[in-house]
Amino acid sequence: MGNPSLVRRDVDPGSDIVVGSVGQVTSGVADFSSLQGAVNAASAGQKILVLNGTYTENVTMDKKLAIEGQGHSTVIDGNLTINSNSDFSLIRSLKISGNLTISSGANGIFIKECWVASSSTVSDSGSGNSLTIIQE
Repeated sequence: MGNPSLVRRDVDPGSDIVVGSVGQVTSGVADFSSLQGAVNAASAGQKILVLNGTYTENVTMDKKLAIEGQGHSTVIDGNLTINSNSDFSLIRSLKISGNLTISSGANGIFIKECWVASSSTVSDSGSGNSLTIIQE
């Protein structure tokens, strides 16, 4: 997984983006096999749905997005960094095996129903953020 060049279609700014396996992209179920590729292609305010699976990559957000997984079996096997310009973004229902970093200037971030590995570091330098994280 994690080939950002594997894209099923051009992304319509008014529709949700779906991230899945290479097979799901090939069969038309998903638009990207890389979460970072979907983040890069998304317009500010767009929703990204992440199907169950393990996405071995570091993900950096720099715009307002809603990223929603399907629970504990939707795994980012890497770090998630939320930078400024991502104000009022939502991250929901996925597992992060690396570090979670909310940079200074990223405010009003909502992280709900997410799991992080016990060895992971959670760093929140923004303000007004709401984190509901289960550390395993």
